[in-house]
Amino acid sequence: MIHANILKDAGIDYDAGLERFMKDAELYEAVLSAFAADDIVERARAAFDGRNTDMLLRVIHEAKGASGNAGMDAVYTLSAETVAMLRKADFTEEALAESYLRFEKAYLACQDAVRRGERRGVLVPGREGVGERSSREACGEDNARLGLGDHRRADAG
Repeated sequence: MIHANILKDAGIDYDAGLERFMKDAELYEAVLSAFAADDIVERARAAFDGRNTDMLLRVIHEAKGASGNAGMDAVYTLSAETVAMLRKADFTEEALAESYLRFEKAYLACQDAVRRGERRGVLVPGREGVGERSSREACGEDNARLGLGDHRRADAG
């Protein structure tokens, strides 16, 4: 029974995300699993530490889109704020650092919540068996089923 609460406490609105995926729980949970395994924080951190604001904008914008579609309201809000700040290019280093660090904390909290749900075998009550496939395997299978091809970007390494 902890699964819905874990996700909710991390700022993930499972019900809203499920609606966006036309109530296809298997597909939505595969997307959540892929999110938990992605490298956005690592890429964002490298851009932030390297003061590469162009790359930081691209990575945070990617997070904004993914989080908005998946019902990760806290990550979406914080990434939208950071994207707006970067687009204006009128910010202090301190303001950018504060915005980025809040985004990173929320993103990592959501990833952790999904991982904890996967370790228990389900993400929400009544959804047995989630987490049995790797996130890359699940996402790849779902993308193939939908005719979307490989979900990884060519420049992601």
